[in-house]
Amino acid sequence: MHCRGTRSNRNSTHVVVSYQIYCVHRCGRFGSTALHVASSFCKPDSVRILLECGADINKRDRTGNSPLHRVALSFGRMSRPGNMQNVELERQRDAKAIEVAKVLLDAGADPTLTNDGRQLAWEVAADGSEMYRLLKEAE
Repeated sequence: MHCRGTRSNRNSTHVVVSYQIYCVHRCGRFGSTALHVASSFCKPDSVRILLECGADINKRDRTGNSPLHRVALSFGRMSRPGNMQNVELERQRDAKAIEVAKVLLDAGADPTLTNDGRQLAWEVAADGSEMYRLLKEAE
């Protein structure tokens, strides 16, 4: 995904940027934007690009979760506990989740937003985790 057109023709550049802005703000079936998805999958580079393209950093999905809630929910969730290879992959993913949370906070994500369950982002994070501490301090 690119935020800028690549051709010198102003009209084609405008069309490319307009289409991508449309995609940045478009919601899926559950009210998730591309920023929600990139946050859920702990993709810091994608989050940066989407923010550069004007993604709404505090947009809520149908359950009221912001992208900050989504990254908090994804932290520390082992897909298959017990497998050492998965443990290392989970550590790498958790490091990326922390990076995503920092990117969102640095870009102005509101840590005081609550979801439909009246939970702040730090309240959906695993108790005592690095994500929990990061978001609690940001509040």
